[in-house]
Order: sequence, then C-alpha cells, then structure tokens
Amino acid sequence: MKEPNSEVDALTRKVIGAAINVHRELGPGYLESVYESALCTELELQYINFANQYPVQVLYKGRFVGESHLDFFD
Repeated sequence: MKEPNSEVDALTRKVIGAAINVHRELGPGYLESVYESALCTELELQYINFANQYPVQVLYKGRFVGESHLDFFD
C-alpha cells in the first residue's frame, strides 16, 4: 500500500491531534453531538478547512436510494 504524501500526513496528524485535544478537555460521557461541536471548534482554531454534516446522495446498484450526511468532509 502506498504511503500518503507529506501534506496528507501532516493534515492527518493535525486532525488526530485536534480530536485528542477534545477528548482530553471533555473526557468521556457526552453525546456525540457535543464532541462533534467541540471538534468543529478545535478544527477552526487550528485553521483546518472542513465541511460539517456534508450532504451526500446514497446509491445502491447505480440507483438513488436516499441521502445521508458525512460528519466531516474536505
């Protein structure tokens, strides 16, 4: 398997670091929506571009079967 380029690797480290920061600050026990909101804040503070709850069409065997949302997308 091919390793990601250095730009993707650096971004991955920043995103994982942001998630760790949220976990360290909040700890366990909150609803997913709280962690998602906190991660949005952390990503913004680190100037990481993203879209939250990004809508996507779901296809099954080439046919549209519904819509969903990606928690985070860039």
